[in-house]
Amino acid sequence: MEKDLYINRSYSACIKAAYVLFSSNMKTILKRTWLPALLCAIFFTAAFLFSIPDKNIHDLGMSHSNITGSLMAFVYLLNFAASTWLVATVASLLNGKTIKGNLFRSVMLTGIQLILMILYIFIINFGSSFVTSFLISSKLATVPHAIIGGYVTALVILLLLFVFSLPFAFSTTRYIIDHETKLSEVFSHGYKMGLRHWGYQFTTYFLATLLLIVVTFIILIPLLVISMAQTFNQLGMLDGDANGAPGYFFWLLTATSLLTMYVITYVVIWCLFLSYYIYGSIETKEKNKKVKLKKQENYE
Repeated sequence: MEKDLYINRSYSACIKAAYVLFSSNMKTILKRTWLPALLCAIFFTAAFLFSIPDKNIHDLGMSHSNITGSLMAFVYLLNFAASTWLVATVASLLNGKTIKGNLFRSVMLTGIQLILMILYIFIINFGSSFVTSFLISSKLATVPHAIIGGYVTALVILLLLFVFSLPFAFSTTRYIIDHETKLSEVFSHGYKMGLRHWGYQFTTYFLATLLLIVVTFIILIPLLVISMAQTFNQLGMLDGDANGAPGYFFWLLTATSLLTMYVITYVVIWCLFLSYYIYGSIETKEKNKKVKLKKQENYE
């Protein structure tokens, strides 16, 4: 795969380079990633079926809560393993290392992301609950207004966490692509480099997100339609209506989710390509900056 990584690219050039790399090497990408991508789709579908309204699944879960809880935990664990394998496979396409050589770094990054996600959820829930309770106990606001204050607090915390986390997009990509980078640099030197180029990353990811919203929505349309049909049918059954879904509806829902999640996985791979080119551009900017400073010092 011809990658031309270390070039100082603009926002749009990074997006275009990721698209060209993905589209021009589609056969190779599919050949190398189809199995981990399929496993990710299977486990995401399993998690989706656990979360969507379904009386039969709900009743089964209530009657066998221990088994259901263990099964859900097992699904999330397998999803973690499949995602780790997928990231290692994509990294091997980009840095030329073996999948085995990238696997340890992929495990570390996936673990860090999981820990940060749990920490962020705790911070958001604690912050919003604290503000709501404080407003109610101090009688500074009525209960409805206090609840709204909690939601606003959660939104503010979420935005602050986003600002804090964006440099990790660079430092984690740097860690898995460049095997000379140490894990500690994800939180130190690499993070500082990402922080210096925060605006560049934000603008590039923002433009890419605008495109992905359209693409992802189109991909999700079949699943959204069939999920809405499932939800309305289940709500009707709760009101005493007969089950209006055909016998094959559950399998149709499963197949639609599986296909959709499989395609979405390749959207995620494209996002990894985008992060790759953003990383290369920032490294080039930093190198050019050092060369410029060195020339100025020699001139002086």
